[in-house]
Amino acid sequence: MIEYKTQFQDFVDATQDARQLSERDRDYIDHKQWTPEQAQTLKGRGQAPIVINRIKPKHDFLLGLERQTRTDPKAYPRTPGHEDDAESVTDALRYVADNTGLDGIASDVFDQVVGEGYGAAIVEVEGENSEIKIRQIPWDRFYYDPHSRKRDFSDASFMGITTWLWKDEAEAMFPDVDFNTIGEQVSEDATFDDKPLWIDKKHRQRPRIRTNEHYFKEKGVWNLVFFSFDTVLKKAEESPFLNYDGPKPIPACPIEANSAYVDRENSRYGIVRGLIDIQDEINHRRSKALHMLSNVTVIREKGVVESGSRMMNQLTSGKADIELLSDGRFEIDRNSELAQGQLALLQEAKGEIDNVGVNATLAGKDERSLSGRAIQAKQAGGQVELGHVLDGHNDWKRRIYIQIWNRIKQFWDEERWIRVTDDESNTRFVGLNKKITGRDVLAEKLGTAPEAVEFALQQEGAVLGPGQLDRVVGVQNEVAMIDIDIILSEAPDTVTLQQETFEQLVQLGQAYGPENVPFEDIIKASPLKASVKEELLRTKDGGEEAAKQARQVAQQQQAEANAKDIQVKDSEMASKMAKARKDNADADAQLIENELVTRQLGPSVA
Repeated sequence: MIEYKTQFQDFVDATQDARQLSERDRDYIDHKQWTPEQAQTLKGRGQAPIVINRIKPKHDFLLGLERQTRTDPKAYPRTPGHEDDAESVTDALRYVADNTGLDGIASDVFDQVVGEGYGAAIVEVEGENSEIKIRQIPWDRFYYDPHSRKRDFSDASFMGITTWLWKDEAEAMFPDVDFNTIGEQVSEDATFDDKPLWIDKKHRQRPRIRTNEHYFKEKGVWNLVFFSFDTVLKKAEESPFLNYDGPKPIPACPIEANSAYVDRENSRYGIVRGLIDIQDEINHRRSKALHMLSNVTVIREKGVVESGSRMMNQLTSGKADIELLSDGRFEIDRNSELAQGQLALLQEAKGEIDNVGVNATLAGKDERSLSGRAIQAKQAGGQVELGHVLDGHNDWKRRIYIQIWNRIKQFWDEERWIRVTDDESNTRFVGLNKKITGRDVLAEKLGTAPEAVEFALQQEGAVLGPGQLDRVVGVQNEVAMIDIDIILSEAPDTVTLQQETFEQLVQLGQAYGPENVPFEDIIKASPLKASVKEELLRTKDGGEEAAKQARQVAQQQQAEANAKDIQVKDSEMASKMAKARKDNADADAQLIENELVTRQLGPSVA
């Protein structure tokens, strides 16, 4: 037990300074940019603690950009025999993502990566049906191996979640633990305080317990233990979650974490960290310039005015009636030169912060009149700066989908049907681990004619014997046997370059026609969301297939009509020929009859 607490304490000690900076970075996003001591000092000298928050819009723009560049998972088979199964896996992954609200969770994690510097989520299962759940871990409840240097924490030897629970909740989760023996619990670190900080007198009858869900590596295998300070709540054992990316399943850590940057002291920080000093300068110079312009400096000889304090009050109020008692020196300096210097430096600081990361052009807030090429260059430059963070976030989502697939392979061992709603006009149901019976196989071979299928099943059932047709002969989409790779649909490298390519393809299509510039190429280059592209392409393919089938049906009907027309014409011709033959026969018969009559009567008398 001491080892688990030691690991947690190592994290607390090693990351204390870094976590304090992360807390400050979040405060700057939330407009808290003066410390109480600074604000009090300013108020003491009559100077306003002004906040001109230039960080918040950049932060919000990044969150919007993450939403615009969301990607969908797609499974690809590793062997030719799993091509059909891969489509079912893709549907299953997207079903879980929609069912758990993964897009919203991913945005919350990205928010903390940009602000505090790192974020995490855990992929679990719950309930009798083994429903997969994804739970975001707040950054101030997540801890990790402080010796980890990689942005994705893949080299961490332990990770965990610290959580405050009501005592009755803790007793329900760990019924074998006597929580009455645990003394008063107070966090020794501000980051892990119970928020809001509970007062013992108010909650004396319902105290709070802090529990640690601690995953750690031992001999290369991930283990799990629950503890509370010095008390083991649930003894250590191998992690209940498995990783299938190898020759055999091994216990795995279900937590996936990501960070924006890691410095050489292993401290993790976000994009906001690089904006703090510039933001401070903006606030200080704006406050100082306003203070200077609101105050004046008076240079005078002694005895020139009756009361110096009364004179200063009048000057600062904006209304002054000053009577000079003598001709001595009296000058009023309104600090305009000093204030102008502060304002000039203020403008320079604003320009500096606007050009860092999310520049004004990329955010669509550049008021200058720029050429199209200049706008594209500045937007592309801003996107390149953000590519590092966005790529890391996409990799984190890919790892989350791998965790989802591992949970599916491990816990979905019974037949399960999932509802797929990627096509609004045609909801589909996909079966996983679907049992195939002899009846199903025979029905598939016979086709879809109900009468023929039912008759054949009756005949076959009579031959095979009772119950033989319902015997399971195979499993369709058996997840335990599927071997796939998971990738994410590609997000655009830069919005501008993709838009430019799309517009050029549209122009080429208009100039040279669809036979030279295929519709599929234009859709693939468009800035549409990946799922929308897939739907358009699928609709087009379906339309083309329907048109092809319609053409085939029309050709078949035309052929049948032509054949019928030929048959009718042949029938009419045969009828005419028969009538002609009959007429000829009748004529011949009449000639013969006439000849006989002539012979019987003899020659006519002239």
